[in-house]
Amino acid sequence: MTRTRVVAGLLAAFWLVVVLPVFAGNRYEESFFILHEDHHIFGNEEVGRDANVDETARLVALCKPDMIQMHAKGNPGWTTYPTKIGFAPSRLRGDVLGVWRDVARRGNYGFGVYFNLGNDGRIAATQPQWIRTDPDGKPLGRGMCFHSGVAEKYLWPMIREIMATYRPDSFWFDGTAHTVRPCYCVACRARFERETHLPPPRTNADSGWADYHEMQRQIFREFIASTISEIHRIDPHCLVGINNTYHLMMPEKPPRGLGYLTSDIGNHVESLSPLAHWFDSQRLPYDLMTQFVVADPQSVKGGVATAVRPKPAGQIQQEMAVIIANGGRFSLWDIPTPEGALRKEWVEAMARDVTPFLRACQPWCLGTRLPDVAVLHSAAAHYAATRQSAKSFVSSDRHVSGVIAELASRHLNYELIPDWRLTEHDVRSPLLIVEDPEAVTDAVAAGILAFLERGGRVLWSGMGLTPQLQKTFGVTVAAGDNKPETLAVVGEVPALQFVRNLCRVECSTAQTLMQVSTLDGKRVPLLTKCAVGRGTVFYAAVPLMSRYDRQRVPATLVDKVIESTLPPSDRRLVTDAPACVEVMLREREGQQVVHLVNLAEGKRTTSTYNAAVLYPGVVKDGQRGLRPERIITDIPAAPACRVSLRLEGRPASVTLQPQNQPLTHWKYENSRLEIAVPGFAIHQMVVVKTADEKRRLGK
Repeated sequence: MTRTRVVAGLLAAFWLVVVLPVFAGNRYEESFFILHEDHHIFGNEEVGRDANVDETARLVALCKPDMIQMHAKGNPGWTTYPTKIGFAPSRLRGDVLGVWRDVARRGNYGFGVYFNLGNDGRIAATQPQWIRTDPDGKPLGRGMCFHSGVAEKYLWPMIREIMATYRPDSFWFDGTAHTVRPCYCVACRARFERETHLPPPRTNADSGWADYHEMQRQIFREFIASTISEIHRIDPHCLVGINNTYHLMMPEKPPRGLGYLTSDIGNHVESLSPLAHWFDSQRLPYDLMTQFVVADPQSVKGGVATAVRPKPAGQIQQEMAVIIANGGRFSLWDIPTPEGALRKEWVEAMARDVTPFLRACQPWCLGTRLPDVAVLHSAAAHYAATRQSAKSFVSSDRHVSGVIAELASRHLNYELIPDWRLTEHDVRSPLLIVEDPEAVTDAVAAGILAFLERGGRVLWSGMGLTPQLQKTFGVTVAAGDNKPETLAVVGEVPALQFVRNLCRVECSTAQTLMQVSTLDGKRVPLLTKCAVGRGTVFYAAVPLMSRYDRQRVPATLVDKVIESTLPPSDRRLVTDAPACVEVMLREREGQQVVHLVNLAEGKRTTSTYNAAVLYPGVVKDGQRGLRPERIITDIPAAPACRVSLRLEGRPASVTLQPQNQPLTHWKYENSRLEIAVPGFAIHQMVVVKTADEKRRLGK
């Protein structure tokens, strides 16, 4: 070979390996369907024996994802590649991670690497000083302490090794926020004593418990920021996603450098929508992952299934529909054999039930939410509401979760607002709900006042009224113990009676819209109204939608309050769809897209399988082996319904997608478009194109 040819070859390799990735687009943002291979290794399998580039590439091409993700190190701590730093299985027969890198490059898929940052069975067995400990110094399972030195001496060196060898487009980090809890290792105890001059609290009844949780959260924030910096120091274009972080359990502003948001849900369709709403509010792209398989009821012996099978088509399509209708990407949780092979029959089911469904909907998904109601999900209020928990990050609290449930059941098209968007004056809805906050920061109070001054409406309920807010809201909180008491709404026939905490207030400049009578015969304000700047604040003196044990505000009262604050005529979207249909309004390339998702329960059964069916080492490794899984079949079609949209002008066209069917049963008058939507199976989109948009597209 001549020197010229050698130089040319080196330049070509340099272009493909170094230059081209730099100028390539963001592989994650360009993706819609991500295939995630959950390949936890337990050390006793012939890992890689059946991982073949040609066969893997052939099967992946059947389901046509945009990105593929493969495990490098799972919860047990073993790797799928020949590591020089970590713990490779003794029977490693091939480089599984290398196979998937080659498949990605051959098929032009994005290539992501799974790496567990928080749990490690091998570290628990060999380096217990890096594991979280309880107040008595005993290890807490296999969760690693991010303040122990494990990052510097183990995690980051392995990440550098993977980047140097495999050059991934992205990392998907697991074992993160949901593993954080008070740790009593030497380093954590010393830091707390140094910063607070207090002894570490042992229980939630001890002084300093909330501070100890906050210290653990701060350690985690520092670790995440440093991990991102480590990666971007090597490759600024490598995207970082961190499972279950900056999630509903961690309502904070994502740090600079985080590439995308992500969470694995598994098999619980009801959990998808609230989290999708939250991620959609964070100005970062996101995906949600659901598991592809469930227990096979035909294999049950002694009450336990001995095999698994792909989810019924309707069940996986419900999950996909919720995710993509809320602006997310779909990530499919698949599981290869312990030896690293894809399961042909599963991939064929993906190609039949997943890919066509996603690709048909893709042109009208993503885009921007057009909400009617904003719900404040404040970090300070959330951490105060969950302060008694054993974990430092808790998925939901009784306040925000209650509001979400009440709004969804009424088809209130809502968004979730973090503190930082409130303070940046980024609230896109006419109505902002603040539900019974257990803590209110000065920044949040100032953001509320600024929103009102700009002409917004606020519905605030329950506690949290600082002296400044009382003055602004035109009320004064009277003395009282704010305990549950029996209340009756004045003037309601039939009587509306309920038990709830009542914040007794007196009106100064506020107008009383509704009153309740107490058992002692007094009448006190229940709902007040006060003009503030160009806006209006409504104050409900009880927690309106929070989920307290055995306490519920009557649905008719919630309806009356919501209609007082945001009448249907003021909403962008109104529908008579049944409660089982979730309805969202988004904008995509200038077109308004109404997404309707049929979440009818169908026939639901639970079947339990032993996780050893998929992970042969799971029981030996000390994990719980039995997994109950819900199976959904026989989902009835959603009935026909009506949708009303507020529009500035008459539409040029209204179509049903993805079937590309023009709708003729609609009318436009008084700035509202009234649409008759026929019944549908799982996911229906109504695409409304304005005349200007139609001209722009040349259609």
